[in-house]
Amino acid sequence: MGAFNLAAQAAKGLYSMKNGKVYLEGHPEVVRDLAEQAIAWGAGALLFGAAQGDDDDDDKQLLITGSHPRSKESAGIRGLNERAFSGEYVIRIGGRNGVTIPYGRIEPIATVLGTTIDIIKGIKRNGTTPDNMNALLGYMLDQANGKTFLNGASTISDLARGKTDPIEAVKKGVLQAIVPNIIRSPLRSLDEYVRDSRHASPVYTMLPASGLAEEQINPYGEPIKKSGNPITRLFLSTPIASDETLRASDKLLLNWNRANPTEAWAPQSPQAIFKDAKGKDVQMTAEETKRFKVAAGRLASAKLRGVVNPRSASNPTLEDLKRVKNAFESASHEARQRIFNPIYIAKRNTN
Repeated sequence: MGAFNLAAQAAKGLYSMKNGKVYLEGHPEVVRDLAEQAIAWGAGALLFGAAQGDDDDDDKQLLITGSHPRSKESAGIRGLNERAFSGEYVIRIGGRNGVTIPYGRIEPIATVLGTTIDIIKGIKRNGTTPDNMNALLGYMLDQANGKTFLNGASTISDLARGKTDPIEAVKKGVLQAIVPNIIRSPLRSLDEYVRDSRHASPVYTMLPASGLAEEQINPYGEPIKKSGNPITRLFLSTPIASDETLRASDKLLLNWNRANPTEAWAPQSPQAIFKDAKGKDVQMTAEETKRFKVAAGRLASAKLRGVVNPRSASNPTLEDLKRVKNAFESASHEARQRIFNPIYIAKRNTN
């Protein structure tokens, strides 16, 4: 914004020369303003280059990520960003295996820097103007939804509209109230893995000890880890640990999503259900869920070896995307058929 003031002063100086005066005579503040502008534009260029949204994000020595809208459809893309860049609201210094600093809970940096990065992502986005504006609005809403007090209001709204089971909400609230957060939070921080609380015992809500819940499994059949160590996690907010090496299939998806934002796609965790002998959907237990997702992920990894190559990863086509989709979908189907076969279902019902 200071550039407008500097431009006005420059115009004033040119006008003063008309009367035979020295350019900007008696205006020493112009030197200060010019120095401020040099710093501001330099910082702006640094932020623009460091902001997520370029094809060389994985190679950047300084990378800053913003928010990502939350929805059922975007869960896979959020997981992709976590594997690639440790997720949202992080500053990564030194490349893939460098230092990762989360800033999402540090105010006002989170709001100011996060909003700036989201605006830059909107500018870099390869979409139409209406699509880019809608994406930017989604980023802003995600930031608002992430604030604690608004998140609580959202929960109340979901209860009022019937989106959340009130009995389960009350049960969860009661269990959380029994054990204070000063005890629950360190237990979560000490754990190296992200836990599958959705399929865990209700006791895990009250006392999140690692033995009470299975690890969350990514689409490649691997447990999802947290970054840092138990000591740093006790005192600092730590993001999800990114993969040591970016998978070729993830690189393909990142490049496709960047070039085709309206058709963005990434694999989601397969549904933890199977059909019983009568053809009805049955929810898997926590142990069955982990076993199924590990098997599906490993099958997908094996299938992808014959699908993705350096060329397709760097310049993916629609056909390449379809092959990757098919690898994940067929792996999920085959794993479900192998594990939950009629013999296993009969034995399960007997037990």
